[in-house]
Amino acid sequence: MKLFNIFKRKSKEINVRLFEKNDFDLELEKLMNEQRSSLEHTYNNNFKVQEHTLSIILKTKKYASENNLESNKLILNVAGFLNICTYDLKIIGKELTFSTDQWRKKYFARQACLIIYETMNDIPELIGTDFRKEISKLKNKDVLLDELKSINKEINQFKIDNKDRLKNIRNVSIAHRDRDIFEQIKIIDSIQWQEAIKYVTTFDAILNNLASCIQKVLNETSGKLDR
Repeated sequence: MKLFNIFKRKSKEINVRLFEKNDFDLELEKLMNEQRSSLEHTYNNNFKVQEHTLSIILKTKKYASENNLESNKLILNVAGFLNICTYDLKIIGKELTFSTDQWRKKYFARQACLIIYETMNDIPELIGTDFRKEISKLKNKDVLLDELKSINKEINQFKIDNKDRLKNIRNVSIAHRDRDIFEQIKIIDSIQWQEAIKYVTTFDAILNNLASCIQKVLNETSGKLDR
């Protein structure tokens, strides 16, 4: 306790920066600040669209559940799952874009890695056999299945490229916590701003492609699948 009190007292006497910004960080901060008004407007509009879309999906799935429209319910569930993930990533993207505090950036970067890691493993199962079976009932099944196959390849390639790194960040510093604080800090310190933004923007683009495909499925499924 005495040693801790000494550290606490000394910390008030000096300005300690745990993580220093590099030249790229400073330049990117400057660029983001110059475009802040436009970017915030874009983010806020995206949030409104995401929330409105999620509201519609929830109401429609509720109707499907109450009327035993199992096929529609399955597809709407995937649509809602994607919407929640992309909404979360956009929130994190905004925080990463505008934050100037290094710890805050690295915290949201770790959250992004956690969400992306879990989602990239969940989606192949969500759009697996049962989902494809429903698409096979539709008029444009060949086109839709080909598009789904192409997007699945994108997800698999993303996993190949990033799985080990994302898993390490997830297991040591966010979903689980290494009990050795040196190991935690080593991982946290290694996360670069541009690395996190790349993960978020790349994976969000893949999810948006999948959401577009599912929207086409939903456009065809209205009143068809469970008849």
